[in-house]
Amino acid sequence: MTAEKSIRSSVAAVLVVMLLTTTAIGGSIDCEAVGGIANALSAPLPPPRPADLDPLSQGKPGLVCIAHGWGSRPSVWAEDMKTAIQRRLVENGQADDWDVRAIQWSEYAGPLPHDAQINGWLIGRGIGKAIKAAGYENVHFIGNSAGAWLIEGAMEKMRSIEDSPLYSGGAATIHGTFLDSFLGYSREGALLLGDKANWTEQYLNMDLVPFTNTSLVNGYNIDVTDVNPAPTLNPAEAHSWPRRWYASTIDADLATPEIEPYDYDYGWGFEQSMEMGTLPSHDTYPRGDELVLPPSGDANSSPLIRRDAVQRLENLKAVVSDSGLVSFSGTELSIATDSTAWTTLALRAEESVDFLSLQTEFTSAAGAEGLLSVFWQGELIGMVDERHESDGLQDFVFQLPDTFGPGSYELSFRLDPFTETASSMVIGNVATLRVIPEPSTIVMLCLGAFGLMLHPRRGKR
Repeated sequence: MTAEKSIRSSVAAVLVVMLLTTTAIGGSIDCEAVGGIANALSAPLPPPRPADLDPLSQGKPGLVCIAHGWGSRPSVWAEDMKTAIQRRLVENGQADDWDVRAIQWSEYAGPLPHDAQINGWLIGRGIGKAIKAAGYENVHFIGNSAGAWLIEGAMEKMRSIEDSPLYSGGAATIHGTFLDSFLGYSREGALLLGDKANWTEQYLNMDLVPFTNTSLVNGYNIDVTDVNPAPTLNPAEAHSWPRRWYASTIDADLATPEIEPYDYDYGWGFEQSMEMGTLPSHDTYPRGDELVLPPSGDANSSPLIRRDAVQRLENLKAVVSDSGLVSFSGTELSIATDSTAWTTLALRAEESVDFLSLQTEFTSAAGAEGLLSVFWQGELIGMVDERHESDGLQDFVFQLPDTFGPGSYELSFRLDPFTETASSMVIGNVATLRVIPEPSTIVMLCLGAFGLMLHPRRGKR
């Protein structure tokens, strides 16, 4: 096990260095926007401390707390949102009713998303304690990406204090707004985030950024992907869309020039908030439910992707390993281990291709820890780690080593077991894609795809 752990840490560390030092064509990588990357050991940080919120209360009953995400800082967008909310409150004659704060926690918002998750939750608990001490009656938390965990920690601490038999005050009304939440490497946030708020909403975008794109069980989920007037394959821009969309519902001046005007709120966003006196109820909009905007279902589709037909794997020429079990049925292949199992298929591309999409589902018994490795022309293009995958079908997109013209190519799948329990899985819906890139698209898309590889490991070959 010592050698295996060493290999895991080394490979993960190399991936982290590669991802953090890569720059997109024409710009640098925005850590907050790109989302989760491969987990790795990192130097311990000083213990997080509560952000400075003094003076918290000036006799006002309400508080708005805004938390940025991983690798960011308030000056990137949170201060602008704070100013916009203050302006709206003045316009509505409510300036004396609400304090507005943009939380400064950038020192602890990294270096990796998981660090921001842990630190944010701890800092949030300190903030929740300070909020209760200040006596606020109404609190609106707004958290973007990994900032979801800061506002979650604050809400949990507030409710913990209120539930104490020693507490004699009243319960605050809490409004939680989650903007494309970073859910954690195991997506545990989908189950944990938002249950302490009276009203929880999440605005999300369906993109290639890993560890997002999932509805909250405890919130009303509003998908704003299709109201983006400038759809993009750039994960950084796509992940930031819910936050930019929400900001525009506060003040149209926050809309970026290239996609103005923003008139796509459909009655949601900041218009549905305590500050505006229009807080919705989960009696009307149940927790866990989803709404896709626009309600008509009209969508903006990107012209930048060509997806080829799904391959009928049973019709492809194939070689399989002597060990394990590999079988084909229609568009699927099943693979199981006693030791390493693999297959190589001759896949035909009719046009130029540069990405591969597929679905996987592990079907092993409890205790299995398999690692699927995917190869194109003998070169590793992606991994899927059983330890970190949810039940059911999972979608993956892997970048090929280059753009390949029409022809026949080797596609290989290798499944390695890492416990005594055999690992088994089904792979299907294999298709090639061609992306017609805009500047920076390919690099950012590659990061999004490779971010799906959790705790990479290599088996014996």
